[in-house]
Amino acid sequence: MFLLRGLLQILEMRIKVVMMIIIITTTIIRNIIGILTHLISYSKYYPYHKLLCFSHTRATSRRFGPDSKPQS
Repeated sequence: MFLLRGLLQILEMRIKVVMMIIIITTTIIRNIIGILTHLISYSKYYPYHKLLCFSHTRATSRRFGPDSKPQS
């Protein structure tokens, strides 16, 4: 009984560590993607920057779309 409880505690610690690692890696990846899209939105010569940066595609569609308003 004591062995099972110890194993469960070890498993709980492992799961907590794995969850922390997953959370940290996802936040780091999200930050890297945000920085990349921010940089790519400025480079107009990038071939597939519209796929990566959604806000940039929205801005271009707003600029050249059917209901295009003059930019301020």
